[in-house]
Amino acid sequence: ALIIIALENKIGDLGKALADATGVQWFNGLGESVSLVTGLIFIVCVLAFRRGIVGEALAWRERIKG
Repeated sequence: ALIIIALENKIGDLGKALADATGVQWFNGLGESVSLVTGLIFIVCVLAFRRGIVGEALAWRERIKG
């Protein structure tokens, strides 16, 4: 739960920073659609780490050894 709350706060801050840096006001909407952005991040994580974080770490360690 802490990670989710921290992520939601950071997404809002990131959207504001991107809007200020680029001048694209669409980025301000990231703070309002945090659930959608968080869901997309989770989908990417599930697709990228199909074996889970521990499984990926073990596979990475095996590739380094062998």
